[in-house]
Amino acid sequence: KPAFKDGVDPGGILRDVHDLYAKKTEGEGILLEIEVDESIRPGRYDPDGVHGLLVNLVGNAIDACRFDPSEGKEEHVIRLRCRGDGAGGVVFEVQDNGAGIPEEYSDKVFEDFFSTKGTEGTGVGLLVVQKVAREHGGSVTFESSQGQGTTFRVHVPSA
Repeated sequence: KPAFKDGVDPGGILRDVHDLYAKKTEGEGILLEIEVDESIRPGRYDPDGVHGLLVNLVGNAIDACRFDPSEGKEEHVIRLRCRGDGAGGVVFEVQDNGAGIPEEYSDKVFEDFFSTKGTEGTGVGLLVVQKVAREHGGSVTFESSQGQGTTFRVHVPSA
């Protein structure tokens, strides 16, 4: 169950996740960038849930870059963003230029135990993302192009 708390800084959670993965990605030749809209105010969120949501998205983005069979990319980049939605809520984005999601799988990414990673994946990461977003009254969308990368966008409205 979510443990909502007042005064939670969503940008701070994103910074924590960035710091958690920055050294690891650097050692793998993946650039991890972060952009936080400093005008976002603290709000009522489940900080552990949002942290888990972002960890799952960043972990997937790292895997998409790590296992990208495309040739000719100078470097892999993952961009983490947190911005206001104009109505007091926030939008988190995790964008990578990795392998992308094949079109035939795009309608299955939120299904139980679905994974394109073979034995490397559990198939529950995006379920966690979707569950946390819904618990906050929000939603998850994504755009992907095979060989070009994927952007996951999580909207969390003002509580």
